[in-house]
Amino acid sequence: MTVSRSIPKQITVLIDTREKIPLLFPKTISWHLSSRSFRYINVKTERKHLKTADYYLKNHGATCMIERKGSIAELHQNTTVDRGRCRRALDRLAQATIHPYVLLDGTAATFLRPSPHVANPQRALQFFLEDCVSREIAILWLGGGSTRPARIKVGTALLQILLSHIFHLTVPKPSRILPSVAKMATKKKKGSFNGPRNLRRVRTPDL
Repeated sequence: MTVSRSIPKQITVLIDTREKIPLLFPKTISWHLSSRSFRYINVKTERKHLKTADYYLKNHGATCMIERKGSIAELHQNTTVDRGRCRRALDRLAQATIHPYVLLDGTAATFLRPSPHVANPQRALQFFLEDCVSREIAILWLGGGSTRPARIKVGTALLQILLSHIFHLTVPKPSRILPSVAKMATKKKKGSFNGPRNLRRVRTPDL
């Protein structure tokens, strides 16, 4: 079941300060209520040191967050020397929000192209995808680039995903309601819940 929320006049996208070449977002976006009607939403951005993820809407981090990966070299690093740290970051992402995403910002050709630093990109990609899938983190693969038009297109696509989740909030069935909303999950032992990821307590992120 979904619950439609009212459309605000303005929203703010939080961007992690560690993003060296951040995505760009339109100043306004049209949100279609039907095939004939729509409303304009003003879009603001705010750079902030985020403990979890790289992009999410202010005051709506518990609903949806997006972590961005920009190259196969980054995935190679995440699945070799930094695998422990990367897995902990993915754990935080999976536990911090109802709808966690990882964005692979690039084409399949760029992510699967061998280089002097990454001799086996297919292995790096496989290991990273396995780490995401095992945590029920959704994968977004959008062919991007460093040019301004490309960064705006990817940013607009991400914004539509973030807005879709907050405007049409999915209400879990009673057996899947978050423990922070209804104390329906029974603990198997301290620190673990008996059930799927959506039964875990969602931690409050930086809002």
